[in-house]
Amino acid sequence: PPGRILVKPHFVKDCGPRSSPPSTSQRLLYVGRLSVEKGSELLLAAWQAEYGEAFELVYVGDGPLRRSLEANAPHGVSFIGTQSPDSVRELMLASRALILPSRWYEGLPMVLLEAMAAGLPIIVSEIAAASEYVRQAEGDRYIFDPSNQQDLTRALRQLFDDEEVDRSGRAMRQAFENTYSEANAANGLMAAYGA
Repeated sequence: PPGRILVKPHFVKDCGPRSSPPSTSQRLLYVGRLSVEKGSELLLAAWQAEYGEAFELVYVGDGPLRRSLEANAPHGVSFIGTQSPDSVRELMLASRALILPSRWYEGLPMVLLEAMAAGLPIIVSEIAAASEYVRQAEGDRYIFDPSNQQDLTRALRQLFDDEEVDRSGRAMRQAFENTYSEANAANGLMAAYGA
């Protein structure tokens, strides 16, 4: 019966509060496989169009597009390969935003929840289910159409506003604390067992 169906969200380890707000960083992060379906080349194209002088873009991960992306990367873009979970959390806690430019449908990626825990603004394509979680936390301003590079550019443009970046980071951290923390996951599981 529908009344007996419960969806319990994933959870991630709490990396703790940030030591400084995201606006103090000029680093933008991409964390994931470097492949067409993940939109890694779409991000680089949007970056080249407008943002190379303002921020540093760091690609974390590896994949079939790495060589071509590196060969076409302008100043300010770096590729650091696969990193340990602890290293990724440290990078998130010292970054300005996370960008998830997927061109195909995804569920709830753990990197999204890790970014929420780190209080990071998240730019995400509307095709991914992750956009629903970002939309719940703060609306549509950081969601873009992955078939439209200019729409990604529009979303990236908001990262110039320090006050907006910090507001978004707080909203993401609050969403993590309210829904995706270990304590909430344990409580939700116990409630399900008790139902």
